[in-house]
Formats: sequence, structure tokens, C-alpha cells
Amino acid sequence: MVKTPVYDLRCSFCYKHQDEVHRLIASKPKICVCDQCIDAFNVALSKKEEPSSISSLVITQDPSLHCSFCHRTVVEELRMISYPHINICEECIVACGNLLKGEEIEN
Repeated sequence: MVKTPVYDLRCSFCYKHQDEVHRLIASKPKICVCDQCIDAFNVALSKKEEPSSISSLVITQDPSLHCSFCHRTVVEELRMISYPHINICEECIVACGNLLKGEEIEN
């Protein structure tokens, strides 16, 4: 009998469990972002202000940081949402948002 792997994942930014959110996008190694954080990040980036829903998050263009999802550093005009020990760049936020929108259209 083949066992189905059991995943117990949480958003790396807001720490909500996979059962508490609609969708969780995972990267290796077990770095995840939920649909609610992606929405908050998009709003924050469009308003150019820190996301108010999660304390300690900042928008930065610090070239010494790298994205925890794509592993690139901040280049040119791109911004990054930074949280202690985890970051996500603007391109990954947009890509995750587009992925979530594509799933909504299919359903």
C-alpha cells in the first residue's frame, strides 16, 4: 500500500496553517506564502507602504538581501518584502498573484 505524504505547512510570513487559508504557495525548502499575504503585499507595494497586517515586515531595496523564493537579489527598481530571516521579491509576489488569479478563473 502506498502512503500519501502528509504535509503540515504554514505561511512563512503570517504563520497561518494551510487549513486556515484558501491557498498556500510553497517553495523549497518549505518556504510558503499564503494567498492572504500575497494580497496584503500587493496592496502594500501599490500604496508604497508597509503591510499593516503583519508587524516587522518592511519594503526594502537592500541589495544585500535575496529572495527566499527565487534566490535573486534586489535589482534595479524591484522592491522586496522583508521579514526577519525571509524575503520575497516583487517579481515573485506578482507571479504568485498571477498563479492565484489563474486558479480562480479555472474554478
